[in-house]
Amino acid sequence: MRPGDRPPQSATGPGDPRGTSRGQALVELALILPVLLLLLLGAIDFGRVFYSQITVNDAAREGALEGSRNPTSFLAGTACTSANKETNRIMCRTLNEAKGGFVTVAPADVSVSCSTGTCPAAPALGQTISVAVAGRMTLLTPFIGAVFGSQTLALSGSATAQLNAAPTVTGTGPSASFDASPPSGSAPLSVTFTDTSTGAPATWSWDFGNGQVSAVQGPHTIVYSSASTYTARLTVSNASGVTFTTRTITVGSAPAGPPVAAISATPATSGAAPLTVTFADLSTGAPTSWAWDFGNGQTSNQRNPGPIVFGSIGTFTVTLTATNASGSSQATTTVSTNVACLAPTASFTVNPTTGKKKQAQFVVTDGSANMGTAGCNAQWSWDFGDGQGSTLQAPPAHVYDDKGTYTIQLTVSNLAGSSITTRQVTVTP
Repeated sequence: MRPGDRPPQSATGPGDPRGTSRGQALVELALILPVLLLLLLGAIDFGRVFYSQITVNDAAREGALEGSRNPTSFLAGTACTSANKETNRIMCRTLNEAKGGFVTVAPADVSVSCSTGTCPAAPALGQTISVAVAGRMTLLTPFIGAVFGSQTLALSGSATAQLNAAPTVTGTGPSASFDASPPSGSAPLSVTFTDTSTGAPATWSWDFGNGQVSAVQGPHTIVYSSASTYTARLTVSNASGVTFTTRTITVGSAPAGPPVAAISATPATSGAAPLTVTFADLSTGAPTSWAWDFGNGQTSNQRNPGPIVFGSIGTFTVTLTATNASGSSQATTTVSTNVACLAPTASFTVNPTTGKKKQAQFVVTDGSANMGTAGCNAQWSWDFGDGQGSTLQAPPAHVYDDKGTYTIQLTVSNLAGSSITTRQVTVTP
């Protein structure tokens, strides 16, 4: 350091206000974090208390609903087990509803009382049952415990329900019965319902199981449009009682329409006899039986019959009749057979083989083999090499206008194939 220079200053000396602010902020944050945490835990505790109270109330309500149907099915202070679940139904339903929350409910916390003192096995109209449930929960934060007076909070709830009771019956009630005709069939099914109840019913309530109802005696004709099983119910009543009965209506699917017959024939339906053809059923509409007539005296009831041999020459109409419960239809195809044709071999002679132009008459004579069988579609094609030709088996003598060497070509063909052969002639000046 040179004489007269001032010493360097510290980044944050004792008098630096920035260092003081940061320290103060850290102190304030350290003070406020516990407060925020307590407030958060307090909010959670209040939510747990609210949810637990709802749980206790719901458990009491479910117990009362069960008690309205089974008021004597309760074993005080006894846990619900698989062995006593029928005789302890109120306890089982109450404890089951109380499970899974923040509150604990023990068998001793559930009590039952009836408006008649001892809960009756055969309730009368107007009697009630009450279920009271007590529960305990532990709070998370001490200051919330201070608000409630203890870290362990006791909660309670109760519910009352009307006991299910049948009205007092005097006299003889009716006996419900009815006829349903027909009780089964295919859709759409029309069923006539006729009341046959006895005991002088005064009211009728029909539920036909397909959404249709009626409050009059009938008879009723109901159409079931969809395949299904329906339960029809008739309830009748008079001043002495109410009774009901049911019948099952079975509706099947609507029957399919008649099939549409179709035939497959392979490898070919025409050719030389004997001709073997394999037939197959291509019908749609789910046929259940098949009747084949091959037009040559052979028949079959198989869906896909084996190969059929057409041994004679002719045209045969093959008919398939396909049938199901809704009807039948037919399909036909034709098989044509002809004589056995052999492949031809072209051959001819020409005379003379040499001659003068515009004078010599060259005569060709066909000698081809396998061209004489009737029905084989024999054909000849001559090409004299000078742009002239013929389709006759024996064409007229041919005269050449110019000298030269010409190639005469014969092409023969029938249903079995074709063949070509040639000869040369020389035309002089």
